[in-house]
Amino acid sequence: MKKVYKNCYENSMKVLKFMSLNRRTVYGGETFCPFSQEEMAEILGLTTAKVNRCIQHLSDWGYVEKEPQKFRKYKITESGRNALKRVKK
Repeated sequence: MKKVYKNCYENSMKVLKFMSLNRRTVYGGETFCPFSQEEMAEILGLTTAKVNRCIQHLSDWGYVEKEPQKFRKYKITESGRNALKRVKK
């Protein structure tokens, strides 16, 4: 695996894990990560641009669904949960 791609994947998995560990459930059972990209970047030690790219990659890979029309709403898909299980092993 090329180093650039490996770093991209590792950072994306870091963002996905953060979203998973910090998700909130609202009425109706919907879960989402309440943190903004800026807040995630600061906490994870990444730039806001890098977090934005990671979320775009996660969305492209089918691991995260961005909720249109809703600020800060990122839902982890079944594929994303499975990816997290594989990374933890």
